[in-house]
Amino acid sequence: AADAFVFGTGTHWDSWSSELQRFLEAATAAEATSLWLGKPAAVVVSEHSTGGKGVLSRLQGVLVTLGCSVSPLGGLVVSRAALLAAKTDPAAARDFWGLADLGVVAHNLAEAARVNRPGAKPALPRWRTWPVDRRDFASRWLT
Repeated sequence: AADAFVFGTGTHWDSWSSELQRFLEAATAAEATSLWLGKPAAVVVSEHSTGGKGVLSRLQGVLVTLGCSVSPLGGLVVSRAALLAAKTDPAAARDFWGLADLGVVAHNLAEAARVNRPGAKPALPRWRTWPVDRRDFASRWLT
């Protein structure tokens, strides 16, 4: 049995892949069973330029309905547009999700799975965070 789940999908017409949709439809028979209940899940979505955040949020909602938990910072969108922007102007893209943030998602998923085990030491999770723009988050960039 799995201790945790990682789901990955591209963005296809503002949704996840048809293969993932078929999987979720088949998995519904096991909703709220020990297969899912309380097990942490992480989600990674890729996108060309738009739509990925909606896919991420909706997929996390489906997983919670199946019975999973979602750890802090347990999902992200890898965007082609954001990766290109980071190459062009790293300072302007410092608050965009990037490939390095995958390590935070993986660590927090592993921590959530670890603390679910009986007798886990330390008992509390040691969450990690990705960098957050706390100075310039309200700046006007469209003028």
